[in-house]
Amino acid sequence: MIRSKTLFVLFTALLILVVACASDNSGNGDVVRVVETVIVTSPVEVEVTRLVEVPSEEIIEVTKIVEVSADGQPISALPTSTPLPTLTPTPFPTGQPGEFDQEDLDKLFDVWQLIEENYYGELPADEVITEALVAAMVEQLGDQFTNYFPPEVAQRINDGFRGDFTGIGAYVDTNEDGFFYIVRPIADTPAFRAGLEPDDIVTKVDGESIQGLVTDEVVAIVRGPVGEPVVLTIVREGAAEPFDVTIVRDRIIVPQVEYKTVADGQVGYIRLESFNQVATEQLTEGMQSLLDSGVQSVIFDLRYNGGGLLTQAISVGDLFLPEGDFLIIRDSDGNVESFGTNDGQIGEQIPLVLLINENSASASEIIAGAFRDRDRATIIGTNSFGKGSVQTPYALDDNSEFRVTTANFYSPADLAINKVGVAPDIFIDFTPDIIGDDNDETVQRAIDFLLNGE
Repeated sequence: MIRSKTLFVLFTALLILVVACASDNSGNGDVVRVVETVIVTSPVEVEVTRLVEVPSEEIIEVTKIVEVSADGQPISALPTSTPLPTLTPTPFPTGQPGEFDQEDLDKLFDVWQLIEENYYGELPADEVITEALVAAMVEQLGDQFTNYFPPEVAQRINDGFRGDFTGIGAYVDTNEDGFFYIVRPIADTPAFRAGLEPDDIVTKVDGESIQGLVTDEVVAIVRGPVGEPVVLTIVREGAAEPFDVTIVRDRIIVPQVEYKTVADGQVGYIRLESFNQVATEQLTEGMQSLLDSGVQSVIFDLRYNGGGLLTQAISVGDLFLPEGDFLIIRDSDGNVESFGTNDGQIGEQIPLVLLINENSASASEIIAGAFRDRDRATIIGTNSFGKGSVQTPYALDDNSEFRVTTANFYSPADLAINKVGVAPDIFIDFTPDIIGDDNDETVQRAIDFLLNGE
């Protein structure tokens, strides 16, 4: 669910010059080298540091306000719009498993003991240090899907898999620039009524920056007790500046499956929101109802479905596919595990169109890849997200949770999905106000294909 989006905002910056070292020994002593730090706020804060040389008589310690462009160059007047900076992670050396040993742990404890014995100031609590060390270790992996969650965050995340939770009612994600954004609000929820729009960038929650947090962490922060407000700071394309939106949390019950007949009852339409614990059960009930009504073909909508449980992906696939290959999982050691589907499920024979878009991810892409490779359905929409990795959750003793990428999955033809996605047979890039309604051009294109074969 990565979306690339160029935002245009107004930059302001505080330029702080601090003496970094003594005068330059290569000259006559009238030049010093200083560190120039530019803090750029755009809606996130980015710090750029570089060395510059200035006459020594002009600098001892100077603080001044200047206007700078995105690349840190002083300018006389800011333009009306400036592109966001590119956030690039710092490269780090790689090692081999088993290289981190007792000697490394001893060094860690030695440093902490020196801090405890000598630091002039208030020390953080032990649990704070532990959380920081774990977070730093996970961050160095450079994998946005391997994450550590404290107990309260883990609890809220897992609540979402049951299909009801307290929150604001919006599908969210992080785009490829690292910004948290609204995929779409859910109809008739606090987020929808508050006016949130697709592609709104959220920069703060209750005045606190969410820069650097992963999607699940932000979701856990936004969720909270029913009736309590949460304030989101929004950057919206076309808006002159960021603005706050106050939303009162409520209990959100997300229908996992919605279905209806279209085209005078000839075509069934069924949409799955996520692959949570009740996905297959509710999807089977919906499909049975459509088949009982006499539909001749079905549109299966996985747009905006960000995935979920692997077990549900397998059982949903089995619902539509006869006996055969379904999924290949390959871990870092080269171990391969294959999954298949069985005969006898109710959705195996009916003509099918699958709808996907750039927010169809993970389990949705497992389905799309299998349907493509086995010629089960015509796929309509846009290229899917490209999340082809498997995360294994581990519950720790204090009820925190660690999710680590343990493998990549591949389609039945052994084609990669990670960072590639699944391409549609018929490309349509359309964002409906309400998914599946009469104005949804992607659904209309699917109906035309099923009725006319083109």
